[in-house]
Amino acid sequence: FFSLLILLVELLLVDQVVLPGTTDTNKKGILNTGKPINRLSRYYEYVGPAWYQKDVTIPQDWDGKHVELFLERVLWISSVYVDGALVGGIKSFSTPHSYNLSSVLSPGRHRITLCVDNRVGLEFDRWSHAFSEYTQTCWNGVVGKIELRATNRVDFKSIQIYPDIDQQKVKVVYRINNPDAQEIKGSIRFSAKTLNSERPHATKEFSIAVKGSGEEILAEGEILMGTDMQLWDEFSPILYALNSSLSIDSENNTFVSKAETFGMRKMASEGAQFTLNNRRIFLRGTLECGIFPLTGYPHMDVEGWLRICTIVKDYGLNHIRFHSWCPPEEAFIAADQVGIILQPELPFWSEATLPEDPLSIFLMDEMTRILDAYGNHPSFGLFCMGNELRGNFDIMAGLVKFGKIHDPRHLYSGSTARKHLAEDEFYVSHVTTAGGITTYGARGPQTDYDLRDAYAILKVPGVAHEVGQRAVYPNFEEMKKYTGVLYPRNFELFRDSLKKHGMLDQAQDFFKASGSMTAMLYKESIEALLRTPNSGGFQLLDLHDFPGQGTALVGILDPFWDSKGLISPEEFRRFCGPSVPILRLSKRTYFNDELFTASAEIHHYGQEPLDKAN
Repeated sequence: FFSLLILLVELLLVDQVVLPGTTDTNKKGILNTGKPINRLSRYYEYVGPAWYQKDVTIPQDWDGKHVELFLERVLWISSVYVDGALVGGIKSFSTPHSYNLSSVLSPGRHRITLCVDNRVGLEFDRWSHAFSEYTQTCWNGVVGKIELRATNRVDFKSIQIYPDIDQQKVKVVYRINNPDAQEIKGSIRFSAKTLNSERPHATKEFSIAVKGSGEEILAEGEILMGTDMQLWDEFSPILYALNSSLSIDSENNTFVSKAETFGMRKMASEGAQFTLNNRRIFLRGTLECGIFPLTGYPHMDVEGWLRICTIVKDYGLNHIRFHSWCPPEEAFIAADQVGIILQPELPFWSEATLPEDPLSIFLMDEMTRILDAYGNHPSFGLFCMGNELRGNFDIMAGLVKFGKIHDPRHLYSGSTARKHLAEDEFYVSHVTTAGGITTYGARGPQTDYDLRDAYAILKVPGVAHEVGQRAVYPNFEEMKKYTGVLYPRNFELFRDSLKKHGMLDQAQDFFKASGSMTAMLYKESIEALLRTPNSGGFQLLDLHDFPGQGTALVGILDPFWDSKGLISPEEFRRFCGPSVPILRLSKRTYFNDELFTASAEIHHYGQEPLDKAN
């Protein structure tokens, strides 16, 4: 059947596309002429299996090697065929699709056929921001790295690094590929050194023995970091390189080396507050909902994510939540360097039913893949099972329990909003008081209130969910920036309606007035949370615009992370940063015969304690 299928595919494959890329970037699919009012519009839409094929020549020196096809990001089901024969299939939104082709790619010419299917399946019955026309779109293709890799048959399969700042040491867990299950004997030598510190620090070299005969061999080692150990945090994101070399005594005397980046940090909690490296911290965060208007898919380069993380830091924030999706590794690399704490999530915004359902099984598998792929990054601080979930919460509780055991380097939560589980290590939600008052929002002309009563019900750190959601009028000048695969036809509808009513000349006035109000309301909401001593932090919706789900232009930045000119980073940091002066006022307006009274506080989560505050 598969041979006949491939033959049919080969007869039909007469077109050409460029990979890495998508059907959108290659202008393939159904031409879209619709004008949805609630999101950006794709020029080309395609849903279903798409077939990609390429002839390759395998060099002679790859004979006997481990050969892997590496596809960095696929949406979301892939199948690979070599010379017409099916090799296998993978389903994942969040991590690379990697195929072992060692047994089918001998030296010489071969034809590799790839099928990518972006349809919804039993494992994924709704949508999330990993898979939604409202944000990064339901693209089809392969983006990021596409590589055929040849390595030694005996080689590192994975290296997991577990820092222990209290004991000033690091545990390293090595998994070694041994596909022929031969008896091997050798050693691993490893050491660590700083990558970006003004005070270089290197450990001595350690060695452990390696012995076994299985297809995968496990080895554990320990690095003593010593008193010169340097910690990773938002103020000083010091990174280390773990350099490992594997030497196997055999006929060929195998020798391989690998470097992994990590940071010495400990993410934990103390009652209602987060701690990082045994010091209390306050999360000042924003969302990233998969908003990439030029490509329709996330940045697959470190430079793109460095720009985002640097802008986030420039506005006084130290945290990004990825709403119901997990970014590629480049986002973690950038956040490691800038000092941003990330909260990736499973691609889940739906309802769980039974543990044995395909969806539940997929979520467990996807969680394992995410933890194994990105767990070494110090920026990976929090992990949640999805957004505003419902259904059988025993499934989410089981995922949280699994995560705590599988990878204790992160804090876990069952659902962002809607349900607080006993297993949660933190909770993100619209927490309310007994009287039904929400945790944030304007309270009139006063600042002498806080939200401690609302957070008093929590025994774990509570983070305010999607703070803001204040709409800014569209800036029609922004439309010219859409030069990629998406176009703001929703903006055209708003502009035409304004013109029809004879008010188009007031568009900029509406934009500036609503934007000014939005900036003030963000200040109001953020300061209320800074005044709350038992708050764990907040997550804005959003620092930048969210052009989907009703066209939610809620940001002070546009979807391209460019300023709208509403408030400068310096002004924003005056009320959003590690150290902010707070003034509690019972009212904002006084007459000249009244006595002005206020109480002053300092919200301080800086690098060092305040000694003398003036």
